[in-house]
Amino acid sequence: MRAAGVNGVPSMRPWRYLGANPDGWWCRRGACHGVSRGGAFIDREVPLISALGVSTLRLEFPWFLIEPRRGTYDWRRADRIVRAVTRAGVEVQPVLVWTPRWAGATPATPPSASSFARFARTFARRYRASIRYIELWNEPDLSRYWDGTQA
Repeated sequence: MRAAGVNGVPSMRPWRYLGANPDGWWCRRGACHGVSRGGAFIDREVPLISALGVSTLRLEFPWFLIEPRRGTYDWRRADRIVRAVTRAGVEVQPVLVWTPRWAGATPATPPSASSFARFARTFARRYRASIRYIELWNEPDLSRYWDGTQA
């Protein structure tokens, strides 16, 4: 089988629910469907991704969960994901997405360039040894993800 990439479960879908996806790797303890903690999804799915021969996992890294307050970072879940996926021999392609409340009116509101640049720079520095590519936002041509303009 030829190696290929896959998309991970979305981190949030604000048109269906606000907050971390209860069925995904970013769900919060006590708010996950069918498991007690989001790490259970990681533990169950990473070996399957590896067994399929996946070379790259494209996965949302939700800014609103990683930096819930300006300058206050919670890297625990992101670190766990990066560590698990890279140990499995799969490359992570993070998608930095979803504006925190302190930076915009909605998760799809374009943040200030300086706020997003600061977050992206901090993220890139933290994972520079294990991540080669970073995607900035998901589908900015759809207002569900990005309700701003091209400018």
